[in-house]
Amino acid sequence: MKTLLVSGCSWTDPNFESVHHPEIDTSWKKWPEILAKKLDMDCINLAMSGAGQEYIYSTIIDKLQTIESSDIGLCIAAWSTANRRDYKSNDI
Repeated sequence: MKTLLVSGCSWTDPNFESVHHPEIDTSWKKWPEILAKKLDMDCINLAMSGAGQEYIYSTIIDKLQTIESSDIGLCIAAWSTANRRDYKSNDI
């Protein structure tokens, strides 16, 4: 089965939780999982809330190096807002 590879910010994050409304149940299926099912593909979702362009780019590039190219069906960089930046933290 082919793989859908996706990275992005909170709009794509499979573990998204609302900071402003923590009482809201956010356990619904996010769009990458829905799309993968429609395309009959496995889904690898690398998205993370708050992620910027560098994170999105880097996670996709890193993951692509570990997967056989013939196994990739579709790769989507779900870019965040243009001015969002990533900052390295020693806590991670």
